[in-house]
Amino acid sequence: MWEDMLVVRTPEGFDRVLRMAARIRQESLPKLSVEGSLGVVEALEIENMLTVAEISTRAASMRTESRGGHSRMDHTERDDANWLHSIAIRKENGSMKLDTLAFDPGWKDRAGDMKHARWG
Repeated sequence: MWEDMLVVRTPEGFDRVLRMAARIRQESLPKLSVEGSLGVVEALEIENMLTVAEISTRAASMRTESRGGHSRMDHTERDDANWLHSIAIRKENGSMKLDTLAFDPGWKDRAGDMKHARWG
C-alpha cells in the first residue's frame, strides 16, 4: 500500500497490491498462531487491514480519473462528465461488489474546493 496506493497510482500498482493481499490471506493467515486476547485482536486487525487494502485498491482501480488525492498516471485529468459519482462497496454472496452512486445532478464546485488542483 505504501508503494502503490499513495499519491500516484497505476494499474500495475493496483495489481501488485491485490496480488499481495490475496497471497497474505491465502498463505500467511491460515498459518497465523495467536496467544491471548491481545494476539486475537492483532490477528483480527491484520485481517481487517487486508480487507481495507482490497476495498480501497478496487475502488481506486474503478475510478478512471484523477481527483483530489486520487491521482492516476493512466487517467491524469478530472472527469466530471463520467465521474460525479461515489463508489459503493458491499458484500454479496461472500464477494466484494462495487457500484457507482450518482451525485446530485445540480452539484457544483464551491469556493474553497480543490477544483483541478493536485495534492502532493
